[in-house]
Amino acid sequence: MKKLKANQVKLSGWILIPEDKNEADLCFNGVKWALVAQDMDNALRNKIKYGHQFKTPKEALEWARIELDEILTSQNLTLEMII
Repeated sequence: MKKLKANQVKLSGWILIPEDKNEADLCFNGVKWALVAQDMDNALRNKIKYGHQFKTPKEALEWARIELDEILTSQNLTLEMII
C-alpha cells in the first residue's frame, strides 16, 4: 500500500491506498460483499423457513449456486475478483 498526502486526496491526515488493483477492488467493494452475504443468508433462511420444492440435495445445491451468481451479478461482483 502507498501513502498519499492529504492534499492529494482532499482529506485530512494520511490514508492508505492499495497499489494492486484487485486489492483495491476488494477494499472499495467491501460493503457490496457484505450485502451479498446478507442476501444469500436471507435466501437460504427463506427456503428453510417457508419450505422448498427440492427433490434431491443436488437440486438444492444447484439452486444455491444460481442464487449466489444472481446476487453477485446484482452487485456487479464476481467470484473471480477474490482469486
